[in-house]
Amino acid sequence: MLKRTFGEGVYNSLPLLLKECVSTLQTQEEKDMFLLGVIVALSSTMPNAYTIHRDHVIYPMLYGFVIAPPASNKGVVRYAEQLVRKVHRGLKSQGKGLIIGGNSSAAGMARVLKVNNGRILILETESDVISNVFKQDWGSDLSMLLRKAFHHESIQIERKKEEESFAIDRPQIAMMLTGTPNQLPMLMRSVEDGLLSRFTFYIIEEGIDIEWQDTDEDKSSPNINPREVFENASTLYFEYWSKHLQQNFVFIRTPEQKESFNAMFKPMFDRAKGYKDSHIESLVKRHLVMAKRITMVLSMLRYMESNFMEQIQDEIILPFDNIDVEVALKITEVCYQHAEQVYDMLCSTRTNDTFDNIGIWEKALKVYDCIPIGKTVTREQIIESVRNKFGKQKGFGIRSIDGRLRLLKKQGMFDNSYPEGIYFICEKQSQNEATDPSPEVV
Repeated sequence: MLKRTFGEGVYNSLPLLLKECVSTLQTQEEKDMFLLGVIVALSSTMPNAYTIHRDHVIYPMLYGFVIAPPASNKGVVRYAEQLVRKVHRGLKSQGKGLIIGGNSSAAGMARVLKVNNGRILILETESDVISNVFKQDWGSDLSMLLRKAFHHESIQIERKKEEESFAIDRPQIAMMLTGTPNQLPMLMRSVEDGLLSRFTFYIIEEGIDIEWQDTDEDKSSPNINPREVFENASTLYFEYWSKHLQQNFVFIRTPEQKESFNAMFKPMFDRAKGYKDSHIESLVKRHLVMAKRITMVLSMLRYMESNFMEQIQDEIILPFDNIDVEVALKITEVCYQHAEQVYDMLCSTRTNDTFDNIGIWEKALKVYDCIPIGKTVTREQIIESVRNKFGKQKGFGIRSIDGRLRLLKKQGMFDNSYPEGIYFICEKQSQNEATDPSPEVV
């Protein structure tokens, strides 16, 4: 079943610092956007934490992207920056820094990385800032830098003068962006170059019922001052960060936790292989990396909270917290589904084919024609059949197929006695019998 939001169960299980911050927000969408933003922001402050993925060291740094219509309160992501602002100031006092603007060239960003010991946080509430950089002649260099930094691959900056050349051995970039659906194609110009699969996406779709909020009154409890809560959280986190700055933290998974990861990601990967699309497979593989990183951020913060007064050690080996594994997998499952939707959106905006002018109902009937008679089939089997026939043609992406199936079900084209996600056609209706639904149903 498709999941649009993270769910209240996630928020009930967060580390205390985040739980208190989330309590100041009202809607599920606000909480989700903030949580993704704050996990990305906190990841930038944890260069001394790492885990192992396929024999490689990975650090917590994440790329996040919230896509939502205008005036959908994407600005709550800015609260995430407030939580790490004092860490940034602390580093600035040492001649370094953390937070930078997104309007830098690849060379400029690399220079800042060099000064900051290889780590930066980019937080932009208008993704156009990054898109405008990509439009420049040297914009492709920035895309390459971001792709390499996701896996901490060495970045080499060559200059005419040899003494001005330098390398960043293990770049650690965290990036949080927000934008509208129309801004997405300007940033993600191709599904081929791999940048898309490195982002953790969260989408609020057009038409989603967002609650009205009275701007004349504080929307939170009368006893809660959101600004005060976030200011106190920033101060407390700076104390945590300062206390544990000199320690190294190595996170490992227990056998039971490995089973939990595999139980979610193996079926996802098997389905991706069925779509016969290597880009979908890449989405699954990189979301596994993201899940480990999200778990690392949550477990690191939880350790800071519970061990604030403990004596400092040089290196600490810790298993992931079981609660954080569960929370991270729930978040990643939703974000993966949103990433699939982003992939379909991009394929649709770039595909010119003979199906462009076919209406919704006609496309639904083409999906219907791919379903066998007298045999129970799953959603995944239908998607595989449709994708095999129509490939990446507009209107036949994964999310579009889901929409066609819902439409067909509303029109009584399936046996409704079967559970969600299972489809059965006893006898096919002809296209003359299958009437085009009203615009309201569509």
